[in-house]
Amino acid sequence: MMSQPRWIPHGPEGAPLVFVIDDDPELVRCFRLFLQRGGFRTASSDTADDGLEGIRRFRPALVIVDLWLRVPDGGSLHRTWSAADPIHLTTLSFRRMVGAGKRQ
Repeated sequence: MMSQPRWIPHGPEGAPLVFVIDDDPELVRCFRLFLQRGGFRTASSDTADDGLEGIRRFRPALVIVDLWLRVPDGGSLHRTWSAADPIHLTTLSFRRMVGAGKRQ
C-alpha cells in the first residue's frame, strides 16, 4: 500500500507547526486534536520517507516520530535528521491496549 502525503497543515493560521510521523491513523488523529486545541497547526505522514519530505518542505517547530515505524524506523530517522539539521525532533513509543489486559 502506497502512502498518501498528508502535508496540508491544519489549525490556526500563523501558529507553530507540529509535524507528526506515525503509521497509526487513530494516534495521529488524537495528536492533531490535542495539538490544535493547544493552538498549534499540524501536518502528518505515515512513513519516514514521506515525513522527511514534509519536514524539509515546512520546517516545523517540532516533529513527533513514532519509534516503531517501519523501515527506516523512528530511531534511525531521529538519528539521521538530528545529525543533518538542528530541528526539534521527539521520538515517542505508544502501545494500544486491546481488550482486557491484552496488548497490541
